[in-house]
Amino acid sequence: MLFDLPKLPRPWRWGTGLLLAALVLLGTKFSPCSLAALGILALFTLTGNLSDIAFFFVLITPLATVFRPNASAQSYLTYVLLLYALVSILNTLFIRREVDVISVLLSVFFLAAAAGQLLAPLLDWKRTLKLAANLLLVKDAIRISDEGDCRDIFLGYLFGLIIASVAALTAPGFLAIADYVTAKTLSAGYGLGTLRRFSALYADPNYYGVNIIIGLCLLVVLYRKRQIGLLPLSLLASSLFFFGILTYSKSVTLMLVVPAVLLTVCAAQRRQYLLLSLLSIGFALFLAAIITGTVSVFDVVLVRFQAGNNSLNSLTSGRTGIWMEYLQYCFHDVRRALFGSGLGAGYLPTGKGLAAAHNFYIEVLYHLGLLGFGYFFTLLWAMGHSIQKHIRRNILNGSIFLCIGILYLALNQLFNFELPVHLIVAFLVWNSELPHQRKGRQLN
Repeated sequence: MLFDLPKLPRPWRWGTGLLLAALVLLGTKFSPCSLAALGILALFTLTGNLSDIAFFFVLITPLATVFRPNASAQSYLTYVLLLYALVSILNTLFIRREVDVISVLLSVFFLAAAAGQLLAPLLDWKRTLKLAANLLLVKDAIRISDEGDCRDIFLGYLFGLIIASVAALTAPGFLAIADYVTAKTLSAGYGLGTLRRFSALYADPNYYGVNIIIGLCLLVVLYRKRQIGLLPLSLLASSLFFFGILTYSKSVTLMLVVPAVLLTVCAAQRRQYLLLSLLSIGFALFLAAIITGTVSVFDVVLVRFQAGNNSLNSLTSGRTGIWMEYLQYCFHDVRRALFGSGLGAGYLPTGKGLAAAHNFYIEVLYHLGLLGFGYFFTLLWAMGHSIQKHIRRNILNGSIFLCIGILYLALNQLFNFELPVHLIVAFLVWNSELPHQRKGRQLN
């Protein structure tokens, strides 16, 4: 960044990325390996090219939970992110010496968030800096337009997710993953006994699941762009599907419809009638397995859907009740409704005890208020508008935004290390030119 060295050749980029992933995983047993990975990432952050930095960040993010000295420490990835923010600001002010509109809007957001916390007073500099750094990385990375760089970022996202999943499934003891990630099990109320829900290196299967769905959509995008063939698509999609089902997540099971529909549309556009036939057979077998209960994994998911009293609160595993309590709290006071409770505010005491909002939009409203909510999403819109390409878009271009838009209804993501990765990938896909797309009047 400060020296802005030329991009690494693709073999070197991938070799370095895979080395970083190996060092992070080995760091769970041998801490010097984690420090070595931190040093390499810091070096590239200081001297490397933005495309390489974005690729490494996307690849390592699924491993962030174990990329730390111990289970209670801050992830090293956060320090890398804060270093990036500092370098980016220095680069803007003293090297390029040009400040764009988005940088000004981001600065105003940062100052307003800090001022709001001082008035609360619930100042949390750690959250404030992390959120600002997240948004700064998004602002910079979405300007990457080279097709090869975008392809590597998409594949880096996929391989980072698969590496984390395979490591958690096959070598949890050797890698000491259990020291960093607590396994989540299904409640005994389902009558299924103790059943571990797979979540790779994530603490919660739902946060892992959103990445599975995004990954499946990215595979369809890459296939539509003819950047991967049918065999890699089949192998990678099967792997992600397998890992996704092991979460026993209701939302993941329902959202599998999205990449399935996208792949069907893609096959139809490319007139691949054999693939369409295979997809039809696969969908039929999948539905039959769920309905008949012939596959135990699907049977568990079906039991979860049938449990409870068929109310919306039951279907959302108690989240609807929490949402209502948060909304009542937010709008009980005019000042709180307008300005929020501040980024430093903790979880609310609810009927389930201290509980997170379990909804990204309510989380933003709770911390920032109506004014901050509007400013936050206006800032994201402005970022997208600043790099908008005049191309004709279809459902594939908006697929990642669709997925995170729906799945974030049940997740807290405002301070999550994954927020910038999801937004970067979503914006890059939004601006991807797919085959047979001709430049012309943009479709919003």
